[in-house]
Amino acid sequence: MDFKKQVGESLKKARKDKGLTMLQLAELMGKDRVTITRYESGKQNLSIETITEICKALEVLPELILKNSEKP
Repeated sequence: MDFKKQVGESLKKARKDKGLTMLQLAELMGKDRVTITRYESGKQNLSIETITEICKALEVLPELILKNSEKP
């Protein structure tokens, strides 16, 4: 799995752990649901700023998302 997909999977897990739907996260961020789908599927390149924005909405540290994305 490539890094973008791993980050997307980590974001998806964090969102689900918070009990949020993609639509709810999108609304918190002022984005549409399709954008969240692209983030989580690894189809959208994410800047550090975007990762930080997502993590702020999810109330998790960016390090958690990136650490969960590292290969063992």
